[in-house]
Amino acid sequence: MEGNQIKRYCKRCGTLILNRDPSAEYCLKCLEIVRREKSKEAYQKRLSLQKKRFSQKCIFCGAKKQLYYHLDLNKRNSSKENLIPVCQSCNNKIHYLILKPFFKTMIRVLKDNRYSGLEIAKILGISSHIVYKHLNYEN
Repeated sequence: MEGNQIKRYCKRCGTLILNRDPSAEYCLKCLEIVRREKSKEAYQKRLSLQKKRFSQKCIFCGAKKQLYYHLDLNKRNSSKENLIPVCQSCNNKIHYLILKPFFKTMIRVLKDNRYSGLEIAKILGISSHIVYKHLNYEN
């Protein structure tokens, strides 16, 4: 260590900080842990604020809310405007209505390219019975 440098120790684990940044408070190992903890705390705060803003009932059927549906389908966007309280049943219905046309099109395209039902299911990440159901309707 050079003569004009001050020895600094990590606030979390007490090890000597080798970082040249004079404002560093944590060693590199602890810095990652602290960042993760702060990020998790911030997420929990946002989530608790959102829970207070919304009712505890599904906006579609009135059942007890179990989760929030992301309107833009981006799970990282947890802004108040992007979330609506829904029950699991209504959430499944929403996803089915949105994704059904996509899956039907992809199944048809993959079938036309001579993929088997099991291969199509694996490619799309869905169960094979859904693929065969759509294939039988087309025949």
